[in-house]
Order: sequence, then structure tokens, then C-alpha cells
Amino acid sequence: MNITLRKANTLQNSINDAIRSLKVVTSIELNEFQNARPEIDAAVANITAVDKKREALLGVLFNIRNKVAIENAATGINSKLTRAAYIDKRIAQLTEIASAVPATGISVVEGQISKMRNRKEDMYGRDSIAVQIVPSALATEVKSFIKKLKKERQQINDEVLELNVKTEISLSDVDIEVLECEGIV
Repeated sequence: MNITLRKANTLQNSINDAIRSLKVVTSIELNEFQNARPEIDAAVANITAVDKKREALLGVLFNIRNKVAIENAATGINSKLTRAAYIDKRIAQLTEIASAVPATGISVVEGQISKMRNRKEDMYGRDSIAVQIVPSALATEVKSFIKKLKKERQQINDEVLELNVKTEISLSDVDIEVLECEGIV
């Protein structure tokens, strides 16, 4: 059976859900009317059966994950996702500059500094001023560059989606049997 990478992702999520739902019960409660040995033996058998199912599902999960990893590398998806991650980080960095308060005019800054220098010694006031330094032209340029990066990221996302839909992996008969037994496929 062949499935697309997109379907493989959905299948992996379903397998993880199935594994999480398989709980191992490590203790039971007995009352005075029960025979201890058969109840304990049945509970131990249940532990073994549940763990066997978990192991089989985990094996299928990692078979699929391995095949997906191989195809992701072969088709260039890994490289595209790496570039998309870089773009996301770079956008976060540049947003700091793009959203900065515009620079204070130099005449205002020089006037405030002059005022500090010329105040009388017996007058108290601030010894420094906060100056916004990001020129509005730089902020505009950075905003434009962020738009380009977002377009590139969208293009990468579209390419990855296309590759995920058209690239296939094959499931072994054993994997299919395990998934059918658990009602996943």
C-alpha cells in the first residue's frame, strides 16, 4: 500500500493516539469473594497483551517515520523546511527594528543635550536623555524586506505541501496488518 507523505503524517498522529490510549494496568483490586490467582493471572496477561500492541504500533510508527525522513531528504523537503525555519527566525529579529519608535530628530537631541550642559549647577535635572535611533528609512526598508521574506516562506510552504501530496511511501504488509488490527486503516 502506498500513501502520500501528507497521509503518513495523519497516520502517525493516529498511531500516537492509539498508543496513548493503550494503558497498562499494574494493580487490581480484589474482594473476599474472588479467587486471587485467576484474577492476577488475567491481569498479567492483559499487561502482556497491551504491551505487545504498543510495541507493534511503535514499530509501525517508526517504520513510517524512517520512510518519511528518507523521502523528505530525497525530495528536498528537509532543506525547504530548514530555510522556512530560518526565515521565521529572521522575521522575528527584523520585526524588532521594523516596529521601533522612529528616531528622534537630531535638532531635538542636540537641544536637549545643550539644555543639560547649560543648566546652572544648583539646578537638579536628568543627567541623560533617551534617544530613539532607528531612522524611519531603515524601518521602512526592513518592513519591505520582511514582506519579501514572508512571500518566500509562503512559496516554500506551497512547495512543501505539493511535495507532501505527490510523494509517496509504501507500507509493508506487516505494518498494514498491525494498523488494520487496531482499526487505524
